[in-house]
Amino acid sequence: MAIFVAGVLATVFVAPSYGLLDHAGGMETTPAIVTEDFELPENEAATPPSDDRTDGVNTKEQLAARQAAPGFAPPLDDGPLERIEPRAPLSELSLAPPPPPPAQAASAPGEVRYRLLHQPVATAAGRIEADGHVIEVEGIDIPSPEETCTDPAGASWPCGMQARTAFRAWLRARAIMCRLPANPSGEVTTTDCTLGGEDVAAWLVDNGLVRARAGGPYAGRARRAEEAHLGIFGARPEGVPPAISASVPVVSPVGPEPLPQ
Repeated sequence: MAIFVAGVLATVFVAPSYGLLDHAGGMETTPAIVTEDFELPENEAATPPSDDRTDGVNTKEQLAARQAAPGFAPPLDDGPLERIEPRAPLSELSLAPPPPPPAQAASAPGEVRYRLLHQPVATAAGRIEADGHVIEVEGIDIPSPEETCTDPAGASWPCGMQARTAFRAWLRARAIMCRLPANPSGEVTTTDCTLGGEDVAAWLVDNGLVRARAGGPYAGRARRAEEAHLGIFGARPEGVPPAISASVPVVSPVGPEPLPQ
């Protein structure tokens, strides 16, 4: 019985794997083999194989090198290049700034030329001290700060001090340009000066703060200032106390009487 069961199982499971049951009506069938044709056409056989990346580059080059319309681009000239003049600038802002001036050589100590003096101090109307120099403006008579003047009403007032105050207010410690040697000499130097391009002596004379020297270049200006009663030629300004005369005796305060001995 066991042998019979084993034979049945072999017939069912093992025989199909070896083709024992591939028979229909006693006839054996053989599967047909189909052969493929690997021959290429003549036009493809003559073309060598190419890389896909090369084909892409060639295609791009062919597209970029397409023929332009006639007259669209100028003809190529194989001759030498010729330099032409540049066009004018569209605005002056695009122009390069001018080159800086050449540096001036150091002047000799005794050379006299215009020099810029910083932080000047007016000690009188027309007298200046700055950078070690003591300067008196040329062409004028400088009033002393202690000088007093008498106005048309007969009142005496300190005109020299008021002239110095007015000169200081105009100067305001601004840098002044004077014709001087490089090194201070320690003595008073009489020279011409300018402040902001304006003649210092002319400004003092025009405002009546100084007297012009007779026959000098500022005599006409001084005459006009005197006729207009300006500065020291005018009346005592408001708020200015009268001058104290030196002839008035000074009264000392009375002290306590000494005690009897």
